[in-house]
Amino acid sequence: MIVITSTLGPRALARRVAAALVLAALAFAGCADPRHPVGLAITGSDAAPLTYTQRLWLGAWEVYSDGTYTDVTAATEWVSSDPTVATVANRSYDAEVTALQPGLVVVTATYREFSSSVHFTVPPP
Repeated sequence: MIVITSTLGPRALARRVAAALVLAALAFAGCADPRHPVGLAITGSDAAPLTYTQRLWLGAWEVYSDGTYTDVTAATEWVSSDPTVATVANRSYDAEVTALQPGLVVVTATYREFSSSVHFTVPPP
């Protein structure tokens, strides 16, 4: 599981995540294949507490061994660990998280064999 927190924009964060994942994957696998999927990064969230009824938007990026990445948001399955606290709706261009009530929630993105999660806290209003 990879948890990404940043105030960078989605593309800048994806590039940095891609570089880190590539180095880790190449060191671990010793692979010579220049391009194969090595992970999934979630962007667009700073994981700060969500306020009641606040919305935020997430993206999913498949990261490859050569440092490139592809936006796979629309093809990604998004799941909220507790839909009574926050829902997640997959739209064609992003995943929209909406805080509904106080509590803790984990939003998980799954694309092919990769999953990544972001943890959120929704404090009382």
